Amino acid sequence: MLLFRTPFRHGLAVLAIAWTPAAFASDASPWSKVEGAAVRLIPGSPTPAGQRRAGLEFQLDGHWKTYWRTPGDSGVPPVFNWSKSTNLAAVTVDWPAPQRFNDEGGTTIGYDVGVVLPLTVTPRDPNQAVTLDLALDYAVCDKICMPAKAALKLTLPPDEKADASFDAAIAQAQASVPVPAAIGADGPLAIRDVAFDGLSQPKSVRIEVAADKPVELIAEGPLNWYLPLPQAAAARGVYILALEGLPKGAKLSGTPLRLTLSTGNGGIETVYTLP
Repeated sequence: MLLFRTPFRHGLAVLAIAWTPAAFASDASPWSKVEGAAVRLIPGSPTPAGQRRAGLEFQLDGHWKTYWRTPGDSGVPPVFNWSKSTNLAAVTVDWPAPQRFNDEGGTTIGYDVGVVLPLTVTPRDPNQAVTLDLALDYAVCDKICMPAKAALKLTLPPDEKADASFDAAIAQAQASVPVPAAIGADGPLAIRDVAFDGLSQPKSVRIEVAADKPVELIAEGPLNWYLPLPQAAAARGVYILALEGLPKGAKLSGTPLRLTLSTGNGGIETVYTLP
């Protein structure tokens, strides 16, 4: 068995929870099992707009974990290949708030209990069934990381024949996905202000947040940016994100940063575009 540790460095800080899957017996895809983990596709009911709901369910054993969309210093993000699916126009993957792990390899972001990634499936023809055919590459880790692959297939009918057994599990996972919010919006959880300091060295972003409970800040740039973790400033609710580790010649102006506040069971998310 091939063992590896691949270095990934992304600018993040996050704390949240993951959903622990219950045992359901229904028309899900068969489990694809590897050491420490198993994964399958689960069906959901159609939406009034003709889209389909589904989920990608992970089970994890003991101290094993798997990774979020931006996995941190030494993690490996899942890679989805839907190209063999039929009657499929698009799949949107949503990400329940993950956990932050610190180990000798650095900081990683992911899940150490079972989790469902909610899927929104758009068919080419809403009156016909969609067959999801997923080739999944991911990684699972205990003390070391191991690459994993899964081939999963699931048919989603367009009508009342759809299996609703997993709707509650998918909805529960969806409830922990951070929701969009504007910068400066009111509320007990908010990103009050974001400012770019283009004169400092290194250049930095000042992020002011409001929260009525403990939170963690996520900051993500383009996939080829390797940002350090945002650091809490002396002033309460203020974080400084240093724009270090960027590719040579990286353009700052017009580049979006995705900012998320996580409470541990959800949160808010916004996009700030560098001026």
